[in-house]
Amino acid sequence: MKQNKLENENSTEKDLQDSKKELEKDLNYFCEKEITPKNLEKAVNYAEKTYYESLDQNGGVADLVGTMELFFGDFKKYVDELKVYKTITVEDLKTECLSLSKKPKYLLGIWKNFDKKVKL
Repeated sequence: MKQNKLENENSTEKDLQDSKKELEKDLNYFCEKEITPKNLEKAVNYAEKTYYESLDQNGGVADLVGTMELFFGDFKKYVDELKVYKTITVEDLKTECLSLSKKPKYLLGIWKNFDKKVKL
């Protein structure tokens, strides 16, 4: 019985190592190929759209102001948010992305419902 437990632990460790290698490979690919001027422009446009849509209702304004107060200690930071979007460059993103791919300490997953099935 100990042999089976040991085999299961080794199998799990191998699965984790394989998953880590695959994740690192995918992240490197993303850093090199998916961070482009066009994709950055799309992301900035989406962020601006979301920003302005959030200001369309009182709840959105309250959420934005509260978030700025929570994270930055000053609700007036919302004024600078759009400026930050405009200053991000493709080179900045690639540099940060590659530094994360070299020594990832944390994994942040943002999941949305997609029609396409993804094998994890």
